Parts: sequence; C-alpha cells; structure tokens
Amino acid sequence: MIRFLKIKSIDSIFQPTALQANFVQYHFAMTITTEQIREMLVQDCTPESREWAVGNDVVALSAFQVSCTPQFIRRVFTREELDYCAQFSDPMLRYASTWAAKEAVYKALKQIDGNIRLWWRDIEISRDKPSGKPSVTIKKLPFSLQCSLTLSHDGDVVWAVAVVRCSKK
Repeated sequence: MIRFLKIKSIDSIFQPTALQANFVQYHFAMTITTEQIREMLVQDCTPESREWAVGNDVVALSAFQVSCTPQFIRRVFTREELDYCAQFSDPMLRYASTWAAKEAVYKALKQIDGNIRLWWRDIEISRDKPSGKPSVTIKKLPFSLQCSLTLSHDGDVVWAVAVVRCSKK
C-alpha cells in the first residue's frame, strides 16, 4: 500500500498535532493499493496484446552468499556472465546483481506470456564494459523484445528493474 502525505505549509512540520491531523485528513483520500496500480497499468490490455511489462527483484547479499553454491552458479550463469563476474575482486556482488537482473527480466516476461518456458541460462545479462550499461539477450523467445535494465546496490541490498517492450512474431 502506498501512502501520500500532503503538508499544507512548512510551519505544519514543526507542529506535531497539525502534521498528525493533516496525515489523517489526506491518508484516506489518497491511499492507493498495489492492485489499483496494476489495474491502471493493464487496463484494456489482455495478455495476448500486452506490449509493456515491468519486473523487479531485490536480493539480500548476505542471504544470496549462502545460497550461491557452485552448483547454482553452473545452472544459472552463462560463460560470458561468469567471465564478467570473475574479473572483480568481489565477484559475489556481481553474481547477485546479475541474478537480480535475470529475475527482473523473467518477471516482466511472465506478465507478457504466462506460459513462457525459459532456463536461467537462456536469459543473458551482459555489459559493454566493467560496471557498464547492462543489456539483455534472450534465447528462444516467440516474440521480439526490447528491454531497458537498471541495476543498483547499496550495502547488503542489490536491486534490478527491467522494463520490457515486445511485439508478437
């Protein structure tokens, strides 16, 4: 649930009772749920005609390090991704960001085609240079795809967002 707070003036910030009153007054009028946002985004759009989708993923680095076994790495990452991650002094951060990117792209693709079947290695995340702009290559898609991808990390958290535009073949 997303909540908005409207402050009438800067003076009201320093008056706790006025701020509290403003919050109560505007909270109910301006609350919008995630479901309402989803409905606005997909209004008049069936899965067969959907053109745009957004996916995101958040990875806790400490938890990811525990689950990032050699078997997981072999099953999930392509040779290019492995080479990219290996060039850094802390490859775990790069594995986590690449994993988050794959998850974000996959979540967006599932909105476009809920029946799509992909292996993790079918989604390849590459960069034009170390710490460069990420791009996506996907094998075996039944439609053409454009994808804008952004990755970020701060402390123990890695975040990826993918905006996907497709056209059915």
